[in-house]
Amino acid sequence: MPNVVSELAANAFGVDKEAKGSYWVALYKGRVSPPESGTYHFVGGGDAVLLVRINGVVVLDGSWGDYRTRYKFDNRWRPLRAYDYHYPANIPIPGGFTVGQGVELIAGSYADMEVLIGDQWGQCNFHLLVEKEGVTYQKTAAGLPILPMFRTGSDKLPPGESPPFQENSPIWQVRETAGWR
Repeated sequence: MPNVVSELAANAFGVDKEAKGSYWVALYKGRVSPPESGTYHFVGGGDAVLLVRINGVVVLDGSWGDYRTRYKFDNRWRPLRAYDYHYPANIPIPGGFTVGQGVELIAGSYADMEVLIGDQWGQCNFHLLVEKEGVTYQKTAAGLPILPMFRTGSDKLPPGESPPFQENSPIWQVRETAGWR
């Protein structure tokens, strides 16, 4: 989700008659299957809250810097490392894009996935990438991997306010459940 004004979230989610203001959360739930079997790390950054759970376990907390230390959603979760993509310079993600713990996924088998995003005021943006173990990725000039964007549809990805990502990012299969499109 590119950089947008937080107050526009209710309209974007189609709940502008029920909700107003800039304090909001959205929970996406679905069953997903990767394009290939393997161990995957979700990599992300968000302003302000970005959490990913697979089969009920937090595998990524890519929330805005101090949210990661202020709130402990799962004491077992620890980031592996972070990639500081410096995209665009006017909206950096403090602490960089967090690399989550690996999760073994099998193509054709579906795992429960939940993605929680939210904000409290001002501007917000969220980016979710995927890094598969054993894959060699192209690198940025700074030596950071250019990863696939996590996506479940064939829509063109918005240019501009995003970290570098693979243009032809593979599409994950999804089985809809409440709140997932």
